Amino acid sequence: MEFGTFYQLPCAAEQSPLQRYEDTLMQIQHADSLGLDVAWLGELHFFPTFSIMPSPLLVASALAQRTHRIRLGIAVNLLPLHHPLRNAEDAATLDILSNGRLEYGVGRGSIPLHFAGYNVALEESRERFLEALDVVLLAWTTDSFSYEGKYYQYRDVQVVPKPLQKPHPPIRIACNSSDSFQLAGERGWRILSSSVIVPVPRLQQDITTYNILLSEHGTPRSSDEVAIMAPIYVASSMARAREHPEASIMHYFRTLRDMYKKHHWQVAGTTFYQLHLLFDKHHEEQDELVDTIAERIQLLGGVSIAMAADVAETTIIPRPPRGREEVAVQISRLLDAHEFILKEAHTMAKEADEAGDDGTNDLLISDLIRLNELQVWFLAEHLVAVPLIHPEQAKSAASGG
Repeated sequence: MEFGTFYQLPCAAEQSPLQRYEDTLMQIQHADSLGLDVAWLGELHFFPTFSIMPSPLLVASALAQRTHRIRLGIAVNLLPLHHPLRNAEDAATLDILSNGRLEYGVGRGSIPLHFAGYNVALEESRERFLEALDVVLLAWTTDSFSYEGKYYQYRDVQVVPKPLQKPHPPIRIACNSSDSFQLAGERGWRILSSSVIVPVPRLQQDITTYNILLSEHGTPRSSDEVAIMAPIYVASSMARAREHPEASIMHYFRTLRDMYKKHHWQVAGTTFYQLHLLFDKHHEEQDELVDTIAERIQLLGGVSIAMAADVAETTIIPRPPRGREEVAVQISRLLDAHEFILKEAHTMAKEADEAGDDGTNDLLISDLIRLNELQVWFLAEHLVAVPLIHPEQAKSAASGG
């Protein structure tokens, strides 16, 4: 097993971007000296309290000159938002400057604010991602190539330089949905996932499916197919490990909520808009709900670790942390609640659509008023990652189809 660090680089209004970047570079230099294996850098846009790191390849290039051994991971390049040839060139240059230490993480992205800012349709993300990755691999592994896709077309283009690592740097795919785990298993890609984004029970199931598909497709196995990001805080006691990071963790989830709320209209059409109205109407209840859910995520995701000796035990996904037998009960109850509330919300949205009504009044007077709808809003966008209606359905409803 290897260990590393992940940097997202949020910046509060009273903080200096210059100092935040310098602190991050110094921390990764220190991680290099301590013998950690990899430093992962996120790519996020347009929301400084969540991140001021839109260009992780540039940050990694600076680190290439300050570090000597630690691998430099991008978690992840949001390929639908980039020109794939330029991304291939920049990443290959980084691999050379770092003497072959690049870990090339890629993903579709899912934050509506990013797609709205770049004026890219969110529903195009999967197709754009797959095409862009094909282009990057061709750029790295062929002297010259032509490509004819839906979004990208090239003729006899020669991309230089080539990466130092052969045939190319390790590629790792961000997997947060079950479909992504299945795609990665079928194609033999390494994966990167997060216990904060993916509920732990589903993470167990998806990784099992991924391993089965790797075997079925004859993919040669190594010891590093799966990388998991999990918040960890080490303290002298469980109580201190929960108390000290609490304010920071709660701030993270509130900021995540606020970022998803912005440009909400691009996610799932009319039904999401209705829930957004309820968010504004009952914001105090939502704040309280976020506190509760974030606390559950801490329990389910293994956020707090009391003693250094516990680290090895709690990194095994199927096993709950020592001394926390109630975790299985928490998982069962929380999953039951998720399924019931989401099923009711889907039913209500369908009935409102069939009645030709926008559904707002139906939601407000239904049995799922106040906290229930708000819980659906938060869970659907942050934990379950299932939109209440698909984009195609939203378009049909908007056009009266």
